[in-house]
Amino acid sequence: AELVIGTKINGIVRAYPHSILNWHEIVNVESSGQFHALSYCPLTGTSVLWTIPESFANKTFGVSGKLYNSNLIPYDRETDSNWVQMLAQSVNGQLSGNVIEKNAVIETTWGNWKKMYPETTVLSEVTGFSRDYNNYPYGSYLTNNNLLFAVANDDARLHKKTRVLGINKNGLNKVYEISDFTPGIEVVNENPGNSPYVVIGSSEFTFAIAYSSKLSDGTELTFTAIESSLPIIMEDNEGNQWDVLGTAVSGPRVGQKLTLESDFIVFWFAWVALHPSPEIHVFL
Repeated sequence: AELVIGTKINGIVRAYPHSILNWHEIVNVESSGQFHALSYCPLTGTSVLWTIPESFANKTFGVSGKLYNSNLIPYDRETDSNWVQMLAQSVNGQLSGNVIEKNAVIETTWGNWKKMYPETTVLSEVTGFSRDYNNYPYGSYLTNNNLLFAVANDDARLHKKTRVLGINKNGLNKVYEISDFTPGIEVVNENPGNSPYVVIGSSEFTFAIAYSSKLSDGTELTFTAIESSLPIIMEDNEGNQWDVLGTAVSGPRVGQKLTLESDFIVFWFAWVALHPSPEIHVFL
């Protein structure tokens, strides 16, 4: 039942437990010559997998100890520039204003991730550091309605630590409560301002993610859910079937990838701190 962050890089499937990331917050990952930084912010409940620019000689990130609206601010060890995790943007230093590439991750339980990807490996607790990974370092923070640090905006419509998927796209500011998805796979096709995207989630599998419905060739797809076939989760109107990480696994577009939206699974308070007054999706 423990939450993990699941990734698939160059065909290699891995899981990173919250219990380790609560203490370390960043894991630097090398796979087949590609370098990524996986970060998790325990205060905002957000995770991100960044691709490290090839131009960097030092392709690792570290924890600055600074926060922005309680959100983690990593720094790159190439230039010592600071990056706000939820903005995927450098906000201080030589690279200020630069945006970094974000990759799909799935936050779900270890049991659910193993159902999706039985071949997965998992980050070992043998990290070289003396930490009690069975001990959550923030007490009752996950369940209480209190914050450790002040944030810019407050909104009492939901409990502060409610897990939501937040979308900020072309003026649209919307959240989807993870617990409100159906137990199986639920697909929500959205098209605000002719900028279509699809949200996929499950309350039983405790995940949600969003992809653009418009492909690079201009084609707009419509999706329906596929049940009991994890990691395959949906089919489009062309007959392509897609997995949870946005890759077509069958059909005429097999091998193609959907574009990840600027979304986060995040605690409600942290989303509204950066994006005030969001619409809360009403599931029918």
